[in-house]
Amino acid sequence: MIDRTAACAWLGSDTLATSGQNTFLVASKIVRIGAALVGTCGTPSAGRFLRAYTLLPTDADHEATVRWVDDLVGAWRSWARDEHYADKDTGDTPWWAIVATPLGLWSLGSDGSVVEHADDYAAEGSGAGPALGALWGMAVSGGVVGRERVELAVVAAIAHGDGCGGTVRVEMTEYTERRTG
Repeated sequence: MIDRTAACAWLGSDTLATSGQNTFLVASKIVRIGAALVGTCGTPSAGRFLRAYTLLPTDADHEATVRWVDDLVGAWRSWARDEHYADKDTGDTPWWAIVATPLGLWSLGSDGSVVEHADDYAAEGSGAGPALGALWGMAVSGGVVGRERVELAVVAAIAHGDGCGGTVRVEMTEYTERRTG
């Protein structure tokens, strides 16, 4: 269980991974992104996103919550742009990450998009389990699993510790191939 006042859980996936090697690269990329999100990967931009926002305002402080969300969105888009994750010509398949925080659940896209989801997923704590379920649900609803051959790489990781000072570990890796017909 994550301390909902001091840390966040995240997980991410490329929408399609078409080979074992690609799956490895996807996992590596997502782990690097996640490490940067919590400020532990050592790159110059690593601390920009979420470093200042791991100690979150209480739900009772509405104005502080609104400011936190605004900062979250702005920092993510700035970080993604500086790291060129939002570029259309990088050759990467589309990916998105889910961030579960005490204030709710967001999905962050490789195009810099931010979508807020219902807080039901985070109601029992910001663990990887509920977020992984949400990610799988999004993949199904997006038509990814319904394709004739889909290899979906899912990497879940959790940041532990106070603020951004914790370590990032891989919680689960799921490699699934689905066939229809």
